Amino acid sequence: MSDFLFALLVFAALFNPAGGALVWRSVRRIAADPSDLDQGDPDNSVGATTRSYPEVLPGVALAVVLLAIAALLGDGVIDLLDTSPSSFAVASGLLLILWAARLILQRRPFALDPSPPSAWLPALRMAGWLATPAALAIAAYHGADIGVGRTILAVAVAAAGVGVASALTERVASRTHLLALREAGRLVAAVLVVLAVVLIVDGVQTV
Repeated sequence: MSDFLFALLVFAALFNPAGGALVWRSVRRIAADPSDLDQGDPDNSVGATTRSYPEVLPGVALAVVLLAIAALLGDGVIDLLDTSPSSFAVASGLLLILWAARLILQRRPFALDPSPPSAWLPALRMAGWLATPAALAIAAYHGADIGVGRTILAVAVAAAGVGVASALTERVASRTHLLALREAGRLVAAVLVVLAVVLIVDGVQTV
């Protein structure tokens, strides 16, 4: 498998289109009416939303910009930490596993708390969910490993998948479909664990 394809798979699993779509749905409903949700649980928000699809784009675009910056700073961060790319890969892989474990083990992995943060703009909350510390770390690693341009391309392609899934999911009104999306999100998180283990093993072998 090429390094670019591996990076694309990592970002696709990390962004988790199924889970990301549920997060966006939850973000939108919290912004519209925080009292309409049970702790921001998308499983409890059954009706279709009424806002326009393009509103997801600023959040996804902002996440891409943040991760592009991380990719640009990859070499500098590794030098600043006085570590090797292989060691940084291992650390990034561990962050990916921690993030994926949260999604797999939590009862409501894609729920958001509607208390104080409900005042945030939906785009900012979506960007924050995508540009996690694990995502920033892996973007920095790939920026140093395969190049900034190819890393940004992988991020953009994976982010586009989240944007499309989020737009389509806004019209889903079936609780069964929403529950299926949640379980699909957990399955994608399990795939992320496998990819993270591959990254860690490769890093350990080359340290």
